[in-house]
Amino acid sequence: MESREEFDSSLHCVPADWSQLHATARQFLEDLNLSTVHPRCNDAGIFSGDEFYVPKLESLPEELFYEQTMGTANKLITIWYQVAPPLCAMSELWLRLFAFVLAPAIALYFVTVELRGSAGTTSNAKTSAKSKTDVDLDKKQEWRHWIFLVVGLASSLVLTTDTFYVHNYGGRQHGASFFLLIAALTIRRGYKFQFYNRHVFVSLVGITVLTAYLIAHSEKVGDGPYDHPGIDVPTIQPGFYYSRNNALMMKVAEIWPEHKRTYDENNGTPYLPTGDARTGIPFLINSSQKQIYHRVWVQNKVDHEAVALDIKFPSSGVHSTNKPIFFILHGLNGGSHEEYVREFVGRRTVEGHTCIVMVARGLMDTPVVGWNVFHGARITDVEVSAEAVSKAKGPNQLLAGVGYSMGAIIISNYVARSGSGCHLDAAMAISGKQQKQLFVNCCHITFLTLLRGMKYTIFFSIYFVGGLDLREMLKSTRSARLWQPMLAQTLRDEFIITKFDNRFRHRLSKEEYLKLMRSYSVSEIDKYAIVAYNGFDDLVHYYSSMSVMGDIELLESTNSSLAPDLNAGRIANVSIPLCILHALDDPLTVWRTVGNPEIVVNTGSGFIMMVLTKSGGHVGWPLGLNPRSHGWKFMNDAASSFANSVDEAKNGETR
Repeated sequence: MESREEFDSSLHCVPADWSQLHATARQFLEDLNLSTVHPRCNDAGIFSGDEFYVPKLESLPEELFYEQTMGTANKLITIWYQVAPPLCAMSELWLRLFAFVLAPAIALYFVTVELRGSAGTTSNAKTSAKSKTDVDLDKKQEWRHWIFLVVGLASSLVLTTDTFYVHNYGGRQHGASFFLLIAALTIRRGYKFQFYNRHVFVSLVGITVLTAYLIAHSEKVGDGPYDHPGIDVPTIQPGFYYSRNNALMMKVAEIWPEHKRTYDENNGTPYLPTGDARTGIPFLINSSQKQIYHRVWVQNKVDHEAVALDIKFPSSGVHSTNKPIFFILHGLNGGSHEEYVREFVGRRTVEGHTCIVMVARGLMDTPVVGWNVFHGARITDVEVSAEAVSKAKGPNQLLAGVGYSMGAIIISNYVARSGSGCHLDAAMAISGKQQKQLFVNCCHITFLTLLRGMKYTIFFSIYFVGGLDLREMLKSTRSARLWQPMLAQTLRDEFIITKFDNRFRHRLSKEEYLKLMRSYSVSEIDKYAIVAYNGFDDLVHYYSSMSVMGDIELLESTNSSLAPDLNAGRIANVSIPLCILHALDDPLTVWRTVGNPEIVVNTGSGFIMMVLTKSGGHVGWPLGLNPRSHGWKFMNDAASSFANSVDEAKNGETR
């Protein structure tokens, strides 16, 4: 177990000074009745049992350090699994991000070349009369043209076969037209080439065969719930879904301003055509102001571990007992410092709301004393935190939960499992997964690549959206191939090895630990580390435990004639207004995870509301021509306006 000195150096064990806070803020903190220091600072004895004895890394037996006896070949294989998949995924992702620009640009370029005549081509007669320098120049130009044609064909292949381009353009016609045009230009240029004509025709045949193969295999394979779904373009419609049989939800729908929940071509960023772009670009360009929080600790009643609550009071300093309090759950590897969380807090505190961010156990350098590290199926931390805040709120004051990505998974699961005992009054799940956990929120993707002889570290923030039934993600090969490899290395290195390596080495077998080191997707890390460490039966058991709809039979739930009876599952227990905000082009959490919206919103007492947008990506929804100037305004304003609408519907007449 950690020594007292090590524990003190990693915690804020000095009581906070609240003397400069406004009297209303101090009163709220006093009503919370929570400590400003970790429970172990006051009473180390509560963590003295055997269940809290965790051996230090240096005290583990040598046989648990498999890498010390691994041969060179095995080490190279492990490095390959850790480096090659992220590099391949990044390369393919960049092609998909810019295919909509590359295909028309290259087609236009070669059309221009053809109109100008035979520029850049040679004949045998002319070649013989040229100097060696001229021939070398022609050869270099042919090489460049060959590369351009290959990139153009590959880009048009993406436009023709990619799920999100087909979804955005309403079919394959757009991509197919560019493919045929560039193929024709490739043939013309190939006949004129002197040096690279064979390369051109081989490339054309190869890409054409690949395109035909992808189109031929774009339909669903098999009838099983985990069989590959094919290209899987959404078959449900975007829109605003709610129950007409629940008077409160009817009133909320009437009050909630339409422009606050509408994202379409009129307000979205027009030059970001796919969910990949709408996910990646906001995290590359958006930024938010840092927030200063007041931290308190709440102790889990089940295993005695403690989680931190970071509290930000309104800009005026005055804590309101009337305006909704926002209880925020961040993504998996995030915290109160996450960019979009900080932006939400900044916007809401200016409006006079108090915001509370629950920091998931072990994140932001918070301690885990025993063996129970974070996993996505645990809801007891949320339970005890929401209970503590609910006791301190004012009469009829709304406590509104807002969950992002993994936080959306957890908050939805908590609302369903707690039923009528839920301590929240309303909740919004943003980009949440219903059938599978994509495990990383705000991950820094780090890998090595050789570029001009230099070492580069690439940082890329990505967040997984949460859903209602995460099992659907088990057949999402696109997400596993394009996004998960880049996240897996950081998840493994920063979450497992850096923070909890001693625990995982102790509990996992040598074979399991080796598989963990060679895992190139988030699902594999879940399988070989999270499932094995926490005692779940298998990956399906883990994802089912995390999912609101995980306890019902997984069928083709988007087909009303085959959909299971949701009233038989825990989703029917939802007893507070719960809104699901999800983009149908989310590249990380497939649209199938939301189920059939018409059925979902009418489950149980009808407290579930769904806002499904045709586009938006994963925790993205960029706005306008300059999305940086808007940040994450759409999703953050949607969450706050939903809570305010629920507040008005419930309490408007009494205030």
